[in-house]
Amino acid sequence: MASTKTAVMRKLLLFIILFFGAQSVFAQEPDKGQLTQVIQKCIDLPALQQAFPVDNLGNVQQLHVYYYHPVLVPTDILLSKGGKTLQFNEVTQPLIEITRPFFLFHSVNVERNTASVTLSFYYDHANGQKKISVSVALQKTNDTWSISSSTISN
Repeated sequence: MASTKTAVMRKLLLFIILFFGAQSVFAQEPDKGQLTQVIQKCIDLPALQQAFPVDNLGNVQQLHVYYYHPVLVPTDILLSKGGKTLQFNEVTQPLIEITRPFFLFHSVNVERNTASVTLSFYYDHANGQKKISVSVALQKTNDTWSISSSTISN
């Protein structure tokens, strides 16, 4: 009888460990909708707008997101700027050889009500590649993300 109780207790303990372990793993995976909102807020950061290339009519030209594998930002989320969807490209050459304006995300951490993102925006390739480094902290209130702080460096 004691060995039966022990076996049942072990199974119950194993189930509890697996259940809570799975909860913590799945809790770390942010919802794509939330992730899209957070990253879009970063792309729309006013300090970056001046670096975006524009055409003769003042419209923002095509922007890109480059990524290494594994991907920090899922390539199937829809991000846009100036009415154009950002294009995702895997890094296959040294960054200095890329001749189009692009974002490179270094870290993306989305929790229930807070998020943090670090990224670089590379631009002005005709005059030697320039880079803006950005660190953003966001806060969610009533399902709306807003930037609580940001650090920009050239």
